[in-house]
Amino acid sequence: MAETKDVATPDRRTWVWYIERIVVWFVVCLVVAAPIAGVWKFYEAVAVSLQAEENLHATLFTIRLVEQFVHENGRWPKSWAELEQMRFPSDAPSPLGGELSAIRIGGAHGYDWPSQSTHLRECVAIDFGAAPETVITKDPLEFDAIKPIGPHYEYRDYGFVESLQETLKRTAEK
Repeated sequence: MAETKDVATPDRRTWVWYIERIVVWFVVCLVVAAPIAGVWKFYEAVAVSLQAEENLHATLFTIRLVEQFVHENGRWPKSWAELEQMRFPSDAPSPLGGELSAIRIGGAHGYDWPSQSTHLRECVAIDFGAAPETVITKDPLEFDAIKPIGPHYEYRDYGFVESLQETLKRTAEK
């Protein structure tokens, strides 16, 4: 005998049933999305950290490059093109003969000058109109005549700014 549905029996799918389903789907999506979002945030943090490290080394290299230019030419550079004309060998000592001559030109954080000038221009800004007197007298932690573009780690703590300022002072005294 065929079973018949009682017409008076209401459908069991009430509003509570729909809300339960929405909550279950929300929880499932949250359980799936949360780890993906966490991995994505971690990836972004690592990418920013790597860029900050690259900008730090590019800035230190550029400060050292400008210091060498000042030592050789007795003045602040006027453009990147002018810096590109300068020979900067990998074994170039610091103009003051200090420990800051340890910048690696080749390798992981080094630069082949001037062939990587384009890359450095993307990482570092130089104020070619900076007055040497201002650069000399500025507190090293407020130095901004050469600065990184984008995320970076503090670059003024390593003594490179002070060395550049000392080279500028010696040049001004001549």
